[in-house]
Amino acid sequence: MAASNKARAARAVTSRPNGHANGNGHRNLSYAVLELSSADVVSEDRIPLFSIDGTEYTMPAEVPGNVGLQVTDIWADEGEAAGTKWLMTELLGEDGYLALRNCKTITKAQMRQVIQIMVRHALGDEDGPKAP
Repeated sequence: MAASNKARAARAVTSRPNGHANGNGHRNLSYAVLELSSADVVSEDRIPLFSIDGTEYTMPAEVPGNVGLQVTDIWADEGEAAGTKWLMTELLGEDGYLALRNCKTITKAQMRQVIQIMVRHALGDEDGPKAP
């Protein structure tokens, strides 16, 4: 049986006091149904990530949640390298990614640090960078 995502009116979902399943055989949890929008509202604010020869390269201060979902799909379907490259290009832009890729002085540790920061930032890890 396939899942159905039909549009419905928003409502709060609560469990029965005894925690048992409701009449349809499903256990209800206590949470509010998320109200999402398909509107394209993306902040243009950016934060610095690294610089090369005095040129600063930035990434979005706020990364839309769908970017984390997209990179997760790519990791699963095409592998970690393909997903990570896509994420870096998505956040840095083609110029920023190429500048980093062509920087002959970056160490392996620095490369891992940049990738780790970008992944944490894209997936919403609270330990990731904060906008100033």
